Amino acid sequence: MFLSIIRSRAIRNVLLQIDCKIHSNRVAVCRTRRKPNEYLRSFPIRIVFQDGSTINARHHVPCEIIKLPILFDECKNEQEQQEWNDRLF
Repeated sequence: MFLSIIRSRAIRNVLLQIDCKIHSNRVAVCRTRRKPNEYLRSFPIRIVFQDGSTINARHHVPCEIIKLPILFDECKNEQEQQEWNDRLF
């Protein structure tokens, strides 16, 4: 009886050690540690800066591309400034 307990504990320890190893497959299956609605309700977008560089991000509004001016003051008129604000918020 006692040997079976030791064996089961030994097996359990080995299995726990194997389970705790993190590798690419394990990371792909894990959940994200964020608020559930924060990640699920955001959409993949591409942000394009004026110098042509791009980054991929997630945004709460579903649009494919967001073009940003370098500075808010470089917007030519009020309509562009309002569009710039609407895109971000």
